Amino acid sequence: MPEWQPQTAEDRLIRRYFEQVGGALYLEVPIGGGKGDAWPAKSKTRRIDAVRLVGVNDSGIARHSKESFAAALALAHGVELIEVKVHLNRYLIGQAVAAVDMFERQYGRPTKAVLLCRQGDPALEWVCAKHDIEVRLIPEDANPEAH
Repeated sequence: MPEWQPQTAEDRLIRRYFEQVGGALYLEVPIGGGKGDAWPAKSKTRRIDAVRLVGVNDSGIARHSKESFAAALALAHGVELIEVKVHLNRYLIGQAVAAVDMFERQYGRPTKAVLLCRQGDPALEWVCAKHDIEVRLIPEDANPEAH
């Protein structure tokens, strides 16, 4: 499978964050849906922009694969649920809150929410701190083609 290449500004934020922290990063991880025992019928599937598994040797960025994700999740020491937008906003915070609650219900693992943004907002950063949501402000890459 070819190496993942960032296509959008949000993808580039994910790549820059991964370069800083490492680990195993899975993209577009589904949660919810009306299948299985965790969710009522007719529940919609949502996607988390990225899930970082801490302490997993399989370092890299990969599209979500149910089998490889489940195996890696079992080995992880920690789980970060990553949502990304260029600007910090209330919608992004809501995505993080929903992702944490739904992921913990579906997988039975405690998690930490991490928001990646280029531009913050002091009031919304205060809200995030109050709810234990980490905000990582990542400056624009001067040369996005270098990655």
